[in-house]
Amino acid sequence: GIDEFCTDEQFSQYCDAGQVRVLYVNETESLGPAMARYYASKLWGGEQFFMQADSHLQFAVDWDKQYVEEVKAASSYPKAVLSSYPPGFEGFHGGGTPGAKRCSVGF
Repeated sequence: GIDEFCTDEQFSQYCDAGQVRVLYVNETESLGPAMARYYASKLWGGEQFFMQADSHLQFAVDWDKQYVEEVKAASSYPKAVLSSYPPGFEGFHGGGTPGAKRCSVGF
């Protein structure tokens, strides 16, 4: 959980800098995944990049650098939106798989 993450020597710097924000919702007050994504979007604090991910994802090494490179390469940057359907954990042995990317749309 977040306590474990924020007390980990490797990651505590992000919590200490206010870069990790959490919203807890009791399951009896939950209104479904679409509303949860909306609430999560309200945690945006003006950062240049905003990303939402499911809690059960496993990230590749240097995923953040790859993400920034890809979003900057989009013809609609800086108003680009990247969306994908990530691969499952099975078969993920360090190299990973790219997952399925969604279609391209211009704004």
